[in-house]
Amino acid sequence: MIRNIVFDFSGVIAGINREKAVEAFISLDLEDVDVRVNGFGR
Repeated sequence: MIRNIVFDFSGVIAGINREKAVEAFISLDLEDVDVRVNGFGR
């Protein structure tokens, strides 16, 4: 059973490719993803 989910949108725990993340959220039919997932940094 999954008890916790950790979202690492800042790329600290794992390297994140912003473009691939945006494409994945768009594939889930989420709106305004490109605006919401803005440039992140450390």
